[in-house]
Parts: sequence; C-alpha cells; structure tokens
Amino acid sequence: MSGMSAIYFDNNKATKVGNTDKDKWYSYNDKEWANAQTEDGSMWVWIPRYAYKINKSNQTFDVVFLVGTTDNYYDKDGKLQTAKRQTSETDIPDATKDYVVHPAFTNESNIGYVNGGWKKELTGIWVSKFEAGYFDKNLVDADKEKYSSSVNYSQTYGYTPAAKNEDARNYLDGVYPRCNKRLCSTSSIYKRK
Repeated sequence: MSGMSAIYFDNNKATKVGNTDKDKWYSYNDKEWANAQTEDGSMWVWIPRYAYKINKSNQTFDVVFLVGTTDNYYDKDGKLQTAKRQTSETDIPDATKDYVVHPAFTNESNIGYVNGGWKKELTGIWVSKFEAGYFDKNLVDADKEKYSSSVNYSQTYGYTPAAKNEDARNYLDGVYPRCNKRLCSTSSIYKRK
C-alpha cells in the first residue's frame, strides 16, 4: 500500500525490511505477523484471511489460513478442505462443528451485509497494531510507555447500550443483532436465529 513500509522486529526494535532481509518480514507458520509503518509513524499488522472453529471444551479458537480469496485451506494432512460460510440471513454455520470463514474477509453483498462484510472477497486486512492514544508534548521518546490511551470506557459504559437493548450499527448503516441485557459477543452474533 502506498505510504507503508514493511518492518520487522529485531530485539524488540522496529526495523525496515530491506532487500536482504525480506525473509524476516513474516512467517505465519512461526506466528510472526507482517507489520508495516505508515509515514505518520502508525504501526499496522496484516491479518490474513482465515477461518475459525470454536472448541467449547477448552473455550479456544482454532484458526486455519485460507488460500487467496477462496474458502479453501489445507488440513493437518495436507488435504485441501473448504470452510463453511454464511450464505443467507438464516443459514448460519455452526463454528463448533466446522471451520467458518470470518466475515471480516467476505463479500456479503448477496446477504445484506448481515455481519458487516464487504462488496468483494479480501485476502486480508491491515489492522492498527496498537490501541489509539494521545501525544503529550511534555513527554520525551524515553517515556513512550506513559502515553495514555484515548479509549477509556468503564464496564458500566459498555453495558449501558446492551441493557437498553439498543441495536449496534455496522459500517454500511445496517443493524447487527440485538443483545438483550448483556454485551454482544462473537458467539451471540453467530448463534442468533
């Protein structure tokens, strides 16, 4: 992307990727994510297209990376498999039984953007690496850990809209499902009827 420089972390220091160290930029097999920095100093991490499966017994997610913009992945035996995806407002795949393509990467124009998807399939997305904060001119570089976050919500603030049973809004001004008296979670979005 224009204005972004590929970086990797060497001894916890961000280093621009040069021609001789392109192999250091990322390795998803080693859980080393592709990082970039924009001209304003903001840091970004590339989240590749993936599908997930929920393990209810130990409350974890298992993730497989998908091939390009397809729903295909290679299983542990090297066989090509296809993950499930939501194909209508009522046909919601069971992520406790099958790998499900995360809607952050999918074209949902044919199902009314029910999960906030896009107009086309995506191979991945750039996400801010760090929480947004503000800059205090009185601080010097050595005090970067003292920068404060501009995101400071109390638990009460988070529960207030849910307690009022208000609709959340997606980026296309669509409506996410209602969350009655509790905060929305990924599981509540995928289990709604």
